[in-house]
Amino acid sequence: MPFNLLLFPIIGGYYVLIRSELFRYEQQRVDTQKLILNSILVGIVLLGISWILTSVVRFVFPQVVDVVTDYYPIKVNYFGTAISSFLLGITLTELSNLFVTRASQIPAAIKSIGNEFEMLCEFCYSNGELIQLSLRNNKCYVGWVQSLPIPSHDEYIRIFPVYSGYRKDETKELVFTTQYLDVYAKYVQEGEVTDIEELTTLVIRIDEVISSNLFRPEMYQRFSSKSEEGEK
Repeated sequence: MPFNLLLFPIIGGYYVLIRSELFRYEQQRVDTQKLILNSILVGIVLLGISWILTSVVRFVFPQVVDVVTDYYPIKVNYFGTAISSFLLGITLTELSNLFVTRASQIPAAIKSIGNEFEMLCEFCYSNGELIQLSLRNNKCYVGWVQSLPIPSHDEYIRIFPVYSGYRKDETKELVFTTQYLDVYAKYVQEGEVTDIEELTTLVIRIDEVISSNLFRPEMYQRFSSKSEEGEK
């Protein structure tokens, strides 16, 4: 096979890696050189499958293949096989995306190649736990994760806030100033909102978060009680 025809299966492999819900989220974290290598490896697989398929078609329908090859823009050996590998990559990708959802693959990608923050978000999201976010400006938010950040792609995290407050400059003690659930309940009772999620979505830049942790109200109350007793 002419070397320049190998570009088609490689592009097909690249398409699979960046478009398929099965692979795209993990591939967004790898560097460019590794992505190219992965594209070549997938392209080799596509080329092998394409060679088998085209060989079978040529054996079963030789006359049809001869007619089709007359319309090739480039008259070189294995041109049809190379093009078929590219089309095969697109076809397999789009077919797999009909059955594999983004919602199932992002958590899997985070568990596989996610950093500590992303894994904490995934745990809180999957288990319905509250997450506490401390920001550079000393503000703190506690809430439920509404959507998982895509590894090395999303710059923001969306949460459903429950508490907000700040940390004291001197002691870094956490002080909550707002309890959102009572406010949400009031809006719902008064019929002012129908979609509470639109009202309460809080979007935070990930690079503004300096610390994050699992938040459990009962544990926070115990630590707060001990702090108050210590001050007395």
